[in-house]
Amino acid sequence: MAKHFPLAIPHAAPARFVPGECRRSDPHDPPSAPALHQASIGSQRRRTAAVSSLIVASLDPSNMVCYRHFQLRLNIAQRTFNTLQRLTMKKLVIALAVTTALTGCLSKEVKCGDESAASLVHELITDAATKGMKDEKFDDGTPMFESAKISAYLSQIKSKLTAVRTEKNDPDSNKNFCAAEVSFTIPTTLLNDGDALRKEMNQSTSDQMADLLKIKKEANVASMEITYSVQPTDSGEEVFVHLDNPDTMGKFLQFVTTSVLIKPIIEKQRAEAVAQQQKMKAEQAKAQAGQQCVDNKVNAYHAEMGDDAMITNDQLQEWEGECKAM
Repeated sequence: MAKHFPLAIPHAAPARFVPGECRRSDPHDPPSAPALHQASIGSQRRRTAAVSSLIVASLDPSNMVCYRHFQLRLNIAQRTFNTLQRLTMKKLVIALAVTTALTGCLSKEVKCGDESAASLVHELITDAATKGMKDEKFDDGTPMFESAKISAYLSQIKSKLTAVRTEKNDPDSNKNFCAAEVSFTIPTTLLNDGDALRKEMNQSTSDQMADLLKIKKEANVASMEITYSVQPTDSGEEVFVHLDNPDTMGKFLQFVTTSVLIKPIIEKQRAEAVAQQQKMKAEQAKAQAGQQCVDNKVNAYHAEMGDDAMITNDQLQEWEGECKAM
């Protein structure tokens, strides 16, 4: 699952070349100014060799920290090399500065621990929790939980990344592959209210659910190890994050939040059940009172007319009507 994050990156002005910049080690540093000067007083072949050495060193990916878009650099370097062969020493130095500026970092590198990456990790996990809760339906197909209430409760849960590591870099792009521990801090009242309800209903608590999902839970903080990748777009205006498994922590947040969201629904159902029971008892009591009323009329009739006196159906219906009206 991936998310992107808008990232405004201003275009940097071309910078003066600094020998040794953008490198991991310096065995291949580009030739210094004295070396260029030495090449300028030699033959055309020596000047060409110096230029070739400089361009090859500037393109060597083993030296570059900000190495990106190697093919583009190679094309620029080739065109520059052809131009340099026809320039004087003064023009050579100017062209070298332009080449260095163009072959610099073409887009901002996004690090594993950048705020934009952490924000998108949080969003991916809460999106997984949100989807799970929105999928909950009543028997008639209507949503069980309101979207606004889901968002309101999830917004109270905060996250952070710790122990962030860059596991590898993609040499053909500006993508970083990362690992970290993500921690979610859940409001204590939210956690306790949900656990109290589930205990009352003889269901699993948040501690038991955390154990089931293999999530580390201490007090009101739940954490787990995650792996993800970060990469800016070519324009550098957005960041994309791919999280390998957002569902595990997403299920835990869904469990915690659902425990609170479902409480008013359960309370409403309980109130309706109590009202229904009371209504049934009242109807039963009324029915019993009505039958007792009819029985009393029957007994009074037999007492007056004798035990063998016939009671017609019309008489019974009349007495039942009188008893219901009472």
